[in-house]
Amino acid sequence: MKPDKKYINRFLNKFIINSESQCWVWVGARSPNGYGLFWTGTKLIGAHVFSWIVHNGIDVPRGMYICHECDNKRCVNPNHLYIGTPSENISDRESRIQWKKNTNGLIKLNPDSVREIRSLYNSGKCTSVELAKRFNVSRDHISRVANSTKWTSVS
Repeated sequence: MKPDKKYINRFLNKFIINSESQCWVWVGARSPNGYGLFWTGTKLIGAHVFSWIVHNGIDVPRGMYICHECDNKRCVNPNHLYIGTPSENISDRESRIQWKKNTNGLIKLNPDSVREIRSLYNSGKCTSVELAKRFNVSRDHISRVANSTKWTSVS
C-alpha cells in the first residue's frame, strides 16, 4: 500500500507528542482493545501500522506484526515500533508482564546507576533502548531519568 498524501497529512494531525515518553499518542478513533484506528481511504487499519508503513516505505510482510517497544497501544511514533512475528510479540509482552509482576511495578535504581544512565545517555554512547535493557527498566523510565524528571536530587 502506498499511502496517499492527503491521508498522510490527516494522519499527522491525529496524535500529540508526549514530551516525557516521546510517544506519539493517537487521539483519533480507537479499537475496543485500545489501539488507534486509521482509515487509509480503502480500509481501516491500526494507526501504528499505518505509521510504520509511511515511515518505512513498505507494507508489513504477511504474517508479521508491528509491535510497540514502549507498551503504549496508542503510540504511533515510528521510533517506538518494530516488526516482529506473532510469537515474538507475545513473548515480548509476556516477559514485560512477568517482570512487572516480579518487581511489583517498582523500579529500583540507585544514585550510582542514575549517574551512569545520565552519563551514557548524554554522551550519546547508548540509546534509551540499550539503557533500558541494561538496567532492566522501561525505555520511558530511562527518558525520565536522563531528562531529570525522576531522581531530580541526584546530580
